[in-house]
Amino acid sequence: MSNEHIKRIITPEIFVAYSQCKLKSFSLLFGDKKENHNEYAVVLDEKTRIAKLDYLNEIDKKHPDSRPYSTTEMKRGIHSLVGANLLFGNTQAYADFLRKIKNSSYIQYIPGIIVGSHKINKEHKLWLSFVAYVLSKTQGIRPNYGTVTGGNMRTHRVKIEYLYQKVEQFLRKVKAWETGRTEAPEMFLNRHCPYCQFQRECELEAKKRDHLSQLRGMSEKEIVALNKRGIFTATQLSYTYRPRKSRQVLNSRKYKHALKALAIRNNNIYIVDQQGFNVSGKKYLLMSKEFQIRIFTIL
Repeated sequence: MSNEHIKRIITPEIFVAYSQCKLKSFSLLFGDKKENHNEYAVVLDEKTRIAKLDYLNEIDKKHPDSRPYSTTEMKRGIHSLVGANLLFGNTQAYADFLRKIKNSSYIQYIPGIIVGSHKINKEHKLWLSFVAYVLSKTQGIRPNYGTVTGGNMRTHRVKIEYLYQKVEQFLRKVKAWETGRTEAPEMFLNRHCPYCQFQRECELEAKKRDHLSQLRGMSEKEIVALNKRGIFTATQLSYTYRPRKSRQVLNSRKYKHALKALAIRNNNIYIVDQQGFNVSGKKYLLMSKEFQIRIFTIL
């Protein structure tokens, strides 16, 4: 069904989510999943709020001529503009501050965002690039760089020119979603799940479907390859495991997803390499969330 008649606002959060999990980005855009409380996000939001207050107070002290953002103040060429809510078409972004480039023949601003963490990561750069993209549509010039200020009050200059292509590719993908030319993304559990507000719902669905991504460590590429072979569930994968001879096992350190699937299916623990167990005749107690408690003896 086409959603073209509904105007949805695309934000940096949705763009960054696309790099973490395509289904998360889709769910944020269309609101088709229930969001649950995520403690990590709450803590990070609070740290970001405090960092913003501290840094914006510093801006007021260093640049008393700074003004709240408006297109009028931008045209006047005020050095620092604070709290820029940028809107172009169906894209919207918020810059904590805009700073005018000095010694330029025309008025041009670069965006700045403030984050709660001390380390600047890939997600921050992507967020900044989306803000810069929307800003470029407002001022008619693409900034080559922007700034990210961390919770330790250190400001990092970040090159973003090479990221505009990713923004444009994402906007084309959103257009395909809205017009129905592309179906909703498939669900894959990944390492971002513990930080996601949709974690609970996706994990319940994965368990219900016996999805292969329950075997953590298996990439989306590996799962797609298995799907092409007709393997869609962890139970199906478990039947593909074939134990090797002992001398082959010792020479093979590759992680075996099929063996993990078999362990889950049989509710057992399997030891591939016993070299680490040098003590014989002693009983060992192993406990795991995924398996019941097992007592076994090394002979």
